[in-house]
Amino acid sequence: MTVVKNNADVAALRVLVIEDEAMVRVTLVEALRHQGLKFVASASDAVSALKAGKEFKPDAIFCDIDLGVGPHGVDIAHALRSANPKLGIIFLSTLADPRLKNAGVRGLPAHAIYLKKADVNRSTILLDALINLFSSSNEDTAHASSRIKLTEIQIEILQLVASGLSNAEISKVRGITVKSTENAIARLAKTLKVKDQANVNQRVLLTRYYFELSGKIGKVS
Repeated sequence: MTVVKNNADVAALRVLVIEDEAMVRVTLVEALRHQGLKFVASASDAVSALKAGKEFKPDAIFCDIDLGVGPHGVDIAHALRSANPKLGIIFLSTLADPRLKNAGVRGLPAHAIYLKKADVNRSTILLDALINLFSSSNEDTAHASSRIKLTEIQIEILQLVASGLSNAEISKVRGITVKSTENAIARLAKTLKVKDQANVNQRVLLTRYYFELSGKIGKVS
């Protein structure tokens, strides 16, 4: 992987932005150019991203996780990394954890950085991420991820609760008893420290928590 020693080295990097929302995509591209990057391209879906990877030959990508219909960002990143083993990868997502896109989602590529879009409140954060990604002291570190402390089974249950399924329906989907489902939801609530509140039951609070983690609503106090 290329070693970046200063901002001049960063400016020479070829960076590809992969984002399906046009306004966000344009904003990211302009933010990177504002930070001095000379070579910035963009793609909105898997097809255009893979084409850009072949023709533009990026040194690094900023990739959204949820790209709408079709392959998601993790799959695209793996494909581009396969074609270019030295590719730097920075994920930008509304999700607190990539597994919220789909429980059991393929793991993140090694040496990738995971940033929540809500935490990127200034363009210098993007530059800092690039510098950190290509820092010689960071080459042997595992990817930095904002993964939440839940198992894939717990994330799946949280998704099913948020989808409005009853305990009986969740039991049928997962092939377990209703009692096992009730216990699993109770353990999940305990892990998340979610307790019944006046006029608001546990399932509603778990649903709110899921949408908060998914970036669909602001933090619920």
